Order: sequence, then structure tokens, then C-alpha cells
Amino acid sequence: MQALIAWIEANCQIVSNEEALAMEETRSNDSELSRLFQHTISFLMRKDADYVLISDEAYYSRIIQTLPRISSEIFVKLFNEDSYKAFLNFMFDCHICGASLTEQIIIDEYKKLEVGGKNRFSEIIYNIKSNPISFQAVLSASISLASEKGDTEMLTNALTDLFESSFGILDHEFFKSKEWHSLMTMLSLPIKGYGVVKQCIENAKQKLLS
Repeated sequence: MQALIAWIEANCQIVSNEEALAMEETRSNDSELSRLFQHTISFLMRKDADYVLISDEAYYSRIIQTLPRISSEIFVKLFNEDSYKAFLNFMFDCHICGASLTEQIIIDEYKKLEVGGKNRFSEIIYNIKSNPISFQAVLSASISLASEKGDTEMLTNALTDLFESSFGILDHEFFKSKEWHSLMTMLSLPIKGYGVVKQCIENAKQKLLS
């Protein structure tokens, strides 16, 4: 927290909004949270400035769908990509649902699961349902694990669950798309781990279509 405060002091400046201040004078009985919300909306709706809200809170989008907003994850990726993976690890450690996952996070949590240790693999499966962008990490981690572990029942069940979550939010028409056929063609290549992953993906497809 101290590091965050230090960063804010070094990189941010206070900008006052006369419209928001005037509004606050007329609504002094509102809660602090309500006044913060009013300030935020007032800034974002100004025509003389190009403001964007950096927030992972879905509440703002439910209130005003056209609100200019990006997630903290996208902000870090755009402006400090060197710290992006470390930020994703931080988000996962904070139990943020919907944050993107790295290949290494998936591999590490599966290996903990495999030896019966304390793990968050089920949290990964839940997280993937909220973030289809994580599919590339899921695919890469699955190939890596399959090439290392081989065709074990525990691994195939775990990977099937991962892919079922990845595809679960997609329309079933995806399984007829060019992207699907390209994926299956790639996994048909005689490369270690590909066959196991392809079978797990087929298993996930059948579970979703049944």
C-alpha cells in the first residue's frame, strides 16, 4: 500500500472539477462513497477533457454503459508491459475473478493438485469462465503439462475441465468455425503432448454438446 501511495504522489496530480464541487455543496448529506461516484461521473462526462476511468468495478458499466472505462489489467498492459505478468500474478493472489491467467499460474496450481497439496485449481476453472482471453494460456499450459506428464487420468480430467470452462461461454457454432478446425488441425500434428490435449478438447466439446 505504501508503494502505491508513493507511486500516486510521484505520478498523479489533483485536478479539481468546479461542477462536481458545486454539486457536492447541494448534496452535502450524501455518503462519502456517493460523493466519490458523483465526482467520477462528473469528470468522465466533461467535454473539454479526455478522461478514462481505470476500474475493475462492473457497477459503473451497469449505471452508464457508454462510460469510457478500461480495466486495471489493460492499463498495465498498455503502459507498463514489462510488469504485466507480475501484475497478473498479483491479481491472482488477490483472488480477483476474471483477471487473465498466465501459463505458469495454471501449471503451478495443477502440480500442487497432483501431489495433493493446497491449491487453487478449482478457482482457475471458475476464473476462466469469466475471461475467454485466458484460452491461450490454458492451451499453452495444457500442451506443456501433457508433454511432461503424458496421458494420465488425473491430467486428462483436469485439462478437460479447463477446456470445458474455456468453451462454455461460447456459442456452440464455434465448433463449426474455421478457428475450431484450425485448432484441431494443429493438434493433429505428431508433436509430443498434442494428442492428449486434442482428446481433452474433444471430451470438453462432447460434454458441452450433450
